[in-house]
Amino acid sequence: MLIDITIPGKPVAKGRPRFGVVNGRARAWTPRATQAWEKLAAGVCRAVYQGKPIDFPVSVSVTAVHPRPKNLMRKKDPDGRMWRAKRPDVDNEAKASLDALVKGGILEDDALVVELLARSMVAAVGEEAHVRIVITKVDEHPM
Repeated sequence: MLIDITIPGKPVAKGRPRFGVVNGRARAWTPRATQAWEKLAAGVCRAVYQGKPIDFPVSVSVTAVHPRPKNLMRKKDPDGRMWRAKRPDVDNEAKASLDALVKGGILEDDALVVELLARSMVAAVGEEAHVRIVITKVDEHPM
């Protein structure tokens, strides 16, 4: 394992770009919620990793742990984590995480990610929402 980062707070998925016309010119921008989360995540990345950006192929594991909803706090519900098969999609959560790694100076480019494992979970009882990102080096010669 190269790097293990935990970003506190509710996971945010990469939002679709918004388009509009400003001063007669077409413009595209990222939604504010995505920008704010990526800025927070990039700050955590910079605090955890001060080396030069990674410039070799890596494997990345992203686990997005969402807050536990009140309807899953009954006695009959399991106490541990559960899969979360709802929107936002797990692939969009992974995209936001990879962009944060680039903005935080950990990865030179997200094209260096050659293997990606993404999970979307509901938090266990008493667990806080967060995103955990684990980066590992891959073998130079795959199977």
